[in-house]
Amino acid sequence: YLDKGKKVVITGPSGSGKSTLAKILNGSLKVKDINIFIDDSNYKNLNLNTFYLPQNSFIIDGSLKKNIVFNENVVDENKFAECLQFSHLKKEILVQNQDFNFENQISQGEKQRIGIARAFYFNNFDIYIFDESTSGLDSSTEEFIIKNILNQLKEKTIIFITHNVNIIKNFDIHYKIQNSKLVKVEINEKINK
Repeated sequence: YLDKGKKVVITGPSGSGKSTLAKILNGSLKVKDINIFIDDSNYKNLNLNTFYLPQNSFIIDGSLKKNIVFNENVVDENKFAECLQFSHLKKEILVQNQDFNFENQISQGEKQRIGIARAFYFNNFDIYIFDESTSGLDSSTEEFIIKNILNQLKEKTIIFITHNVNIIKNFDIHYKIQNSKLVKVEINEKINK
C-alpha cells in the first residue's frame, strides 16, 4: 500500500529485485499475480502518469538543452535554468557549451544528472521512480540532489531505489527487499547493509 504524495525509499542487495519492481511499477514489465494499492485503489486500475528514471540515463545526439527538454524550439528558459541548478549541472563546463555534441564525452554521474534535470523539467507526472539514479554521484552531490527532488517534487509520489542507506532519513517510508519480499522498515531502525 502506498499513500499518494509519499516519498518512499526501497533498498536491498544487488539482484534482490529492486529494478524488477521498478519496471512493474512503471508498467514496462507486466505481472499477473501482483496487487499494489495507492490510496486504497488498485494501481492497475489507476490512470497514473509515471516518470521512470533508470540508473543509465539515455543521451541523444545534440546539445545539453536538447537532452533535457527534447524540443529546443519550445523551451521555458527560466525553468531550464532552474533544472540545471537543481540537478547540480549549472556550474558544469557542459553548460558553457550547450550546443556541443557530448554524447560520448560525459561521465556516468553527468548522464544521471541530465536524467534528473529531465525529471525536474517534466514535472507533470503523478509518480516518479528513480532507480539507482544517483549511484554515480559523490555523496555530497547526491544529498544535494535528493533534497531538491523531495522539495521540487513535493506534491508527487516518489519511489527512490538505492543501495545508499545513508539517505533513508530523507524519506517518509522505507521498504527493503528481503528474501523476495518487500518488508517495511522503520526509518530510524538500524539497517544492515
